[in-house]
Amino acid sequence: MQRTNLRLFLVILLSSWLALPPRAWSAGTVPDVPSDATIGRGVQTGQSQAKDWTILIYFDADNDVGDVCDKIISKMERAGTTDRVNIVVQLDRPGNTGTWRYLMKKGDQPDKITSQIVETLSEQDMGSPDTLGEFVRWGMKKYPARRYFLDLFSHGTGWEECIAADQPVDRAVVFDDHSGNHLSVVQIGEVLRGVTRLSGQKIEVLGYTACLMQTAEVAAEVSDSCLYQVGSEERTLDWPYDRWLTQVVAHPEWNGLQVSNALLDSFMEQVSGGDSYIAFDMSILDLSKFSELQTRAGAFVHAVLGSVGSKAKVVEAVNGTWGYHRGQNRDLVDFLDQILKKVEDKPVVDAANALRSFLRDQVVVKHGQRKDPHARSNGLAVYLPDYVTVCELNFHRKTAWSTRTQWSKLVVELEKR
Repeated sequence: MQRTNLRLFLVILLSSWLALPPRAWSAGTVPDVPSDATIGRGVQTGQSQAKDWTILIYFDADNDVGDVCDKIISKMERAGTTDRVNIVVQLDRPGNTGTWRYLMKKGDQPDKITSQIVETLSEQDMGSPDTLGEFVRWGMKKYPARRYFLDLFSHGTGWEECIAADQPVDRAVVFDDHSGNHLSVVQIGEVLRGVTRLSGQKIEVLGYTACLMQTAEVAAEVSDSCLYQVGSEERTLDWPYDRWLTQVVAHPEWNGLQVSNALLDSFMEQVSGGDSYIAFDMSILDLSKFSELQTRAGAFVHAVLGSVGSKAKVVEAVNGTWGYHRGQNRDLVDFLDQILKKVEDKPVVDAANALRSFLRDQVVVKHGQRKDPHARSNGLAVYLPDYVTVCELNFHRKTAWSTRTQWSKLVVELEKR
């Protein structure tokens, strides 16, 4: 009799525990879960049957983007959620006003959001990794799908994170002005690895509607949790969500590469006109090839560091390479092209050729660039600064790219010249 009561008690306790909502975790820590726990892996969760796609848009407008967020989000309503595609937005407006989660419904009212609010939250710190992790896990659980596209919408400065006198000089991406926080690329990598561990499923595509994010350092952090990354080496504009998402809902059978191709083509059509001085670009990276890319980049760094007589020429190559805002990042292919023009040492030339060919043929799946006679973007930037700052270098050393390739050592050695 006692044993029966004990069993009944344990069953009730276990059932109650399983019914609890998932807790947010801090970056770098993931709670232990049963080996069969899943989040939205094509299973029924009580909310809806799994669809082909769920587009998760993490829209941080708690900054100067707040003035245009309604206009941008209303473009998403031109497509709207269908029986095979979910379009979900978490929006944080300026100030301490709260945060909202929307399921996009088809509509055609410009500058006005008419979609259903599915959750109203207290003010959320969009610059916190806990907030990002909770949104992605919630979205995957409530709107399960075969494939997920995660779009991080905000301002960006690339991989850089530099704090001087307790004030951020560079803030990587997702600037929440109310809290003063931002997301570092290392934090994003930690969050998405946690999501992958819990769900057993990689994010199909990670997109950055933010400037300067298509760098080797950014992509390396998520190469084990996402299949593709879409973003711009240059400064960027908001995406043409109306044109792009209309194509996605019309072709829910598309895979991650096809959805990314449609985005890139729509974006390049959007920026092809006008007289802006910015050489807008966008590229698609195959993150499954990043392990080999980092091996080849490491071999290149080793060859340059071992070629004492070539370092002056390598510095000339850096100075002649196409660069971006503030000159801290430069196009990697163009850098290798400059190396091949200026350096004669065979180990360096061989390593540069091996890295360049793999990057062009395997990693950068597609690249588009606004017509500009001077621009030499090729789809992936890397840290090659005009000058080295201590705080920037210290953060770079923590990145997966630097750890795996020793790129920071190359930057330090070239600075000595």
